[in-house]
Amino acid sequence: MSAKQKKYRHNVKIRGIAAYGGRCIHCGEHDIAKLCIPRRLGNDNYWTEIERLRDEEPAGGWNLYVWLRVRAYPKNFGFEVFCKTCAKEV
Repeated sequence: MSAKQKKYRHNVKIRGIAAYGGRCIHCGEHDIAKLCIPRRLGNDNYWTEIERLRDEEPAGGWNLYVWLRVRAYPKNFGFEVFCKTCAKEV
């Protein structure tokens, strides 16, 4: 992966994390390297929207951040920011 691709992926993640609060909802961690949006936390509206759009389920990792960005970071799907430690506990 080129440096340009790494920078793009990092920026996509930063914007996604910022759109959902920028810190872990459980412990308050704000280090971007430790934060994630676990895709399993989307609520039923998320799955209804997937069916309505006849879209593929977003893959994990940075592809999820791209999927969210394309949809203007929807707030009604139940996505939340967690640090990697708290995401394992949920």
